[in-house]
Amino acid sequence: MKAFNRALIAFLIDNLLSYYLLSIIYVSETTKQASPATYEIQKDDSQYFIATASKRLSVDYDPAKDVLSISSLGDYLRN
Repeated sequence: MKAFNRALIAFLIDNLLSYYLLSIIYVSETTKQASPATYEIQKDDSQYFIATASKRLSVDYDPAKDVLSISSLGDYLRN
């Protein structure tokens, strides 16, 4: 099993369209190679999510704590 570190970048594409993308950069601890992936943040009823190749991951933001949470990937603080 490979071990990965993750860097996360979330950004707004267009203020008028409210179009958000989420980029995750996976870095292998063994080979030190980066594997970037960018996903559109989508909304289904009241829940936000990204659709990866293998599954759908829920995305939640807590403005009080300034924390972005992604199911199965954990929590991310703003840097």
